[in-house]
Amino acid sequence: MRERFADHLAQIERRIKAALTDAIATLALVAEAVLEPTTDSLQAITAAAVRLRSSSRDGDAALVTVSAREAPVAEDLRLVLTLIGLAQRQALIANQFALITEQLARIPPSVPDRPGTARRLAQMATLAGAQLQRAIDAFADRDLAAARRVECDDDAIDQLNVQVFNATLELEGPPATRARLPSRADRSES
Repeated sequence: MRERFADHLAQIERRIKAALTDAIATLALVAEAVLEPTTDSLQAITAAAVRLRSSSRDGDAALVTVSAREAPVAEDLRLVLTLIGLAQRQALIANQFALITEQLARIPPSVPDRPGTARRLAQMATLAGAQLQRAIDAFADRDLAAARRVECDDDAIDQLNVQVFNATLELEGPPATRARLPSRADRSES
């Protein structure tokens, strides 16, 4: 019985890893699409989001089913919970892919990218793909030290994110001319 449970978990883990590997390939496509969006690339990213979301639901359902049929011990339960977390992350990544395609489709091709935002976003997608690959490898190898290093890997992505944010603020004009969103305090006073 234990062997069958372990086999089921291994199969689910392989499916999750395959889906996340597909997400890495999609991040490479995102990097290209940010620089030069095409209908084909946006459709491919959307299709990848659908596959990833479906894989997330399937993985989650399979984990619940296999756990309900077996009585996982603590070690098994830790793996089940981790795999459920990974399946949920797949759905979050799928949502981001859908949002990216939606946003890219809204940008007219004639809009110039003076601050170099597209290049920075493409770099972020490339770095995110590499980070996801290192995370998959750390999990597959059960390498805690490698997993901890992955956590530190996002410094370059964070720096690019700040640059994109600042470039966006610059496009909106000087601080005095920017529209300010009302705070909760402002809304409660009304």
